[in-house]
Formats: sequence, structure tokens, C-alpha cells
Amino acid sequence: MADVAETDSFVVRWATTKDTQEILRMNEELTTFHHDPVSACAGAQKGLPEEIKNNSYWVQVLVAERQPATAERQLVGFALVNPGYSCYSGRRLRLEAIYVEDKYRGRGIGKALMKAIAKHATEQGCKKISWTVIGWNEKGISFYEALGATKDKWEQFSLKEEAIVRLSQEGE
Repeated sequence: MADVAETDSFVVRWATTKDTQEILRMNEELTTFHHDPVSACAGAQKGLPEEIKNNSYWVQVLVAERQPATAERQLVGFALVNPGYSCYSGRRLRLEAIYVEDKYRGRGIGKALMKAIAKHATEQGCKKISWTVIGWNEKGISFYEALGATKDKWEQFSLKEEAIVRLSQEGE
């Protein structure tokens, strides 16, 4: 891959079907960064292309595109958000993932992605954008705090697929 030139600029835009393979590649890199096996993102790897193709309610993906785009790689970051509704704040967006390739960090791309998410949230009448961050990711935490984000009092819990199936079939 060519070196990053100081004159490179970036555009943030909504993902299209043609971006799917690069988003999946970056999602694998993000999974590795989180110290998870790549197999942990198998569900997304399988379902994301169809979600993007169908302009799904469940998946809204912004991408950061290098300008000028190179033949071998044009996307250098992405953010995946989901709409939701909070019984406290009403409409909200959930930031599921944000990722900027390592060598492009510190160039304002992450902030540009977050700004685009904030603009989208405002346009949709959302009163809150929420996300989680791994506790050891001090750079990420500092980045979010610099944007004005604050840690709330809630702990996140998750039911994974096996537990969902078990619970849904309980008592049958």
C-alpha cells in the first residue's frame, strides 16, 4: 500500500454495496484490535453485505474515503450505527463500531465520522448517541471525552445467540 501523503484528504459518506468488502476487512481489523478472534465477527461478516444492499433499518454505515482514492484501497475508516428508542430520551442512535486504520489516525477522520453521526442524529431528531468502549482503550476514551462524551451510570449486559435461543424456548 502506498504511503499516506500529507496532501491526502478524506470524505465521509454513507456506505454503498461496493464498499462492503472493505468494511468487512476493517471490521476484522477492529475485532483483532479488541483481542477477539476474527471468528467472533462471523455473524456480521455473513449478514452485513445483505443489510447494506437492502438499505436496512438495522445497519447504517458511514465510511471515510481517501481522496484521491487509490486503486488498491480507498476506505480508511467506518462507523456503524443503529437507530433506537430510549424510554428516557426518546429517539437515539447506538454507535456499534467506529474504526480508523492505524496509519490514518490523528488526522481528524474519527472526529469527522463522529460529526457525521451527530449530524445524522440531529436530522433524525435523536436526543442521544450512546456506545460502549473497552476499559483498556485509553486513547479511545480520551478521544470520546474530547468530543464532550461522558460516562453514564449504566453497565452493559448482553444475551448472545445461545442464551437468546434458550430463553426464547424456556417453558415450551
